[in-house]
Amino acid sequence: MATQWLLIGIPLLIFAIIDSLGNQKAALISAIAIAAGEFILSYYLIDAIDWTSIVSVLLVVGLACLSLYKKDTIHFKLQPAIVAAVVGALFLGSYLLGKPFLFEMMVKYKSILPEAQRGMIEMPQTQVWLDLVTLYGGILFILHAGFMVWVAYKCSNWFWVISRIIGTVLSCFGAVVLAKMHLG
Repeated sequence: MATQWLLIGIPLLIFAIIDSLGNQKAALISAIAIAAGEFILSYYLIDAIDWTSIVSVLLVVGLACLSLYKKDTIHFKLQPAIVAAVVGALFLGSYLLGKPFLFEMMVKYKSILPEAQRGMIEMPQTQVWLDLVTLYGGILFILHAGFMVWVAYKCSNWFWVISRIIGTVLSCFGAVVLAKMHLG
């Protein structure tokens, strides 16, 4: 899980630092190198690569390459918006189809959960809570995606990096708080 938080911000932060020094090409190449390094580190530390790590690295590398080709960093800067939109759509779509993503993942990975949490999955209130976190998470990630598009076009690199990291955390935290409020 810690590597997921690294993948969220480190390549973007390195990009912002080097780009602020005036070298767009070096900034994009550095972001690619750092993302690849984090991918390798993730595999080394946990002996496996999950799909979110793969998608994150592919987006960083793909959009950085597109930005290098087009000589315009906007494609790279849209990466957080794309990730947030995909997560939001996944959450909302799964909720609307009656198979909320968070509950489905808890059931799928039940065997690796701590014993206390395994029993909680069977409780109806846990399913309702996870359903609501999925719904509110979907809404908040879609809103975050829209905000990140605006930030990519209108704001500085520093505000872009901070918005990416803080916005992701607030979307997750906000979904939990809204679900809790909904339940009373």
